[in-house]
Amino acid sequence: MNWSWPRTALGVFLGPLLWIVPVAYGFALIQINVNPIVVDSLIQTIFAQVLLVVVAEGLFFREVVIKAFGRDILPVYVISILALFIFYVPAGVPEALIVAGSGIYYLTLRLIGTNIWIVAALHGATLILFGEVLSLGLAQSQLWSYSIYFFSASAALSLLVFMLFATSSREARYA
Repeated sequence: MNWSWPRTALGVFLGPLLWIVPVAYGFALIQINVNPIVVDSLIQTIFAQVLLVVVAEGLFFREVVIKAFGRDILPVYVISILALFIFYVPAGVPEALIVAGSGIYYLTLRLIGTNIWIVAALHGATLILFGEVLSLGLAQSQLWSYSIYFFSASAALSLLVFMLFATSSREARYA
């Protein structure tokens, strides 16, 4: 899909909406924790997660599928999210559902015209925020219900964002 500076600015504005999903869950359970920031761990997370994982996921699980299927949105979503889910299944199905849920949202940001590097930066910021700064303190027994909630809420939010901000199919072209 074509990206543009106005669409990228829209993506920057919409990107943090995904953060509402885990924060709302944490507040509902009254168990959201703020962790002290450890600079070494933060730098390590930025390098390992953002530069290596997020950019690779963006290129291989989003961009390749977009390029392969172009304007045919349904296969883009199905194949991209299924690929993410399968890739993360070895970490556990709840983890794979959470990753697939966030993948739906970041794919939607990309499809509405947000620049790939901005989508990667938003994805990285989310990983840092919920990996290093905020914690939901979920017990293993709560992980399944949270992962289903997160996937469902992310899909609903993605549908809303796509319906409100996607360009018409005549304007949609891969950049």
